[in-house]
Amino acid sequence: MKALKFIWIFVISIALFSCNSNGTKDENGNVIITEISPEQLKKAQGEKAEIIDVRTPEEYKEGHVAGAKNINVFDANFVKKMEASYKKDQPIYLYCKAGSRSMKASKMLKEAGYTKIYNVDGGFLAWKSKNYQIEK
Repeated sequence: MKALKFIWIFVISIALFSCNSNGTKDENGNVIITEISPEQLKKAQGEKAEIIDVRTPEEYKEGHVAGAKNINVFDANFVKKMEASYKKDQPIYLYCKAGSRSMKASKMLKEAGYTKIYNVDGGFLAWKSKNYQIEK
C-alpha cells in the first residue's frame, strides 16, 4: 500500500512539474521563448504590442488578429524584414495557424539576437476559438 501511495505521489509530481514550463528553454533552463495563451495576447494587444502573423499572405488575407502585421516566415528575407522593422530588445508577439511555424520563427529571431519573444500557443486557431476579434 505504501508503494502504491509513493508511485501516485511521484506521478502527480512529475505531471505538475512538466506542466510548469511556459516556453522553450536553453541548456541552463532559462526561458528563451515564452509561450503565451490567446488571453495573454489579447491583453498585450490592448497595450499596443507588436503582433506578427508569420503565415503566408494568402492566409493572412483570409483573417488575422486585429492589428497584426504579416511577415511570412517562409520568406527568405524573414529575419532581415524583422530587423528592418523591430528592435531586438522590444517585445515581439508571434503567431501562425497552430503554433509550429511561429515557434520556428521565434527560434530564428532568438538566433538573430531578439530577447523578448512571445509565441502564441495554439496560434490563430486558438485565438478564433475564443471568439476574439479578427480582421480581413
